[in-house]
Amino acid sequence: MRNVWLILSIVIVLGCVGMATKYKKDAKAAKDVLNSERYHRMLAEEELEKTKTKLSAAEVDLSRLQKKSKSIELRLAQTEEINSDLKARLDKISEINSNLQKKIKELGEFTLGTEILGVPGEI
Repeated sequence: MRNVWLILSIVIVLGCVGMATKYKKDAKAAKDVLNSERYHRMLAEEELEKTKTKLSAAEVDLSRLQKKSKSIELRLAQTEEINSDLKARLDKISEINSNLQKKIKELGEFTLGTEILGVPGEI
């Protein structure tokens, strides 16, 4: 009976050693997975911080560009207004020039008509 107990004890001890070895192996695998996940999470957090920094810089650039765009639009509107005013002035001057040319032509015809009649023309 002593041999049976001895064999049973050896089998139990070997089973415990086998279970302990398997547990250790499983625990190491779980720890490796956990470490890997922690590493990936750390990398993701670093990337998130970099992305936030880039986003902040992009928002500042966007704000600056929007201000610049508004400034350019204002200048464009002012330029268009100036161009419109200059065109109106040019049209008015062209009309005045045309009227003066007609009057010069009429006076020229009048002067020619008076010289033909023998009256000296004075302007």
